[in-house]
This record gives sequence, structure tokens and C-alpha cells, in this order.
Amino acid sequence: MHLTDCFMELVAYVVYFRKNAASRQPSFEQVRADIHRLLSQSDALAAKGMFPREEYEQAHFAVCAWVDETLLASPWEHRVLWQREQLQRVYYNTTEAGEEFFERLNRLGMHQRDV
Repeated sequence: MHLTDCFMELVAYVVYFRKNAASRQPSFEQVRADIHRLLSQSDALAAKGMFPREEYEQAHFAVCAWVDETLLASPWEHRVLWQREQLQRVYYNTTEAGEEFFERLNRLGMHQRDV
């Protein structure tokens, strides 16, 4: 199992969401619940995979930043609500994940290539 495997269901969900956002407008509550459920599943998979916690947290941050950016750039009618409760704000108390992502990426060592 690779670290990326922990996030595959969430990535698939967000890709499907992005593809269908214009024609299908799920409720804010449903999307929030789905994404938090999938992140919880990612946590459980990471624990089973025995990944170092620091590496999982780095990957988690990147995925949260990507999810936020994808939802906010979509034609979803509830994206303004999402902006108030972005994953980066909920989990990392920031709204600068787009910039922080690259800073964190630059700090990764060669031994953290899976992140």
C-alpha cells in the first residue's frame, strides 16, 4: 500500500463532483459530510498502512488544499458556504494553503518522496 492509496476514494469523489458540478448541485451539508467521512476513512487507512504520521499529515494537507481549490473553482452553487468552512481552515487554521503547499513541498526530503 502506498500513501496515495489512503486518499483514492476522496480523490475519485472530488473528480466526479468537479465533472458533474454544473448539472448536479448537491447540498452543502451532503458534500461536507461526504468529504469528512472520506477523510476519516483516509485516516483509518493510513493507520493500517503504518505510515509515519508526519508524512501522512503532509499528504493530508496537500489533499485538503486541492479539495478546497477544486470546490471553490467549480460552478457549485454552495461554494460560498464552502469558503467559510474550507478544510484548510478546519484542519490547519489557515486560508493560505495554496502558498503553504509549495513551502511544505520544498521542505520535503528525498526520503519523503511518497508524500
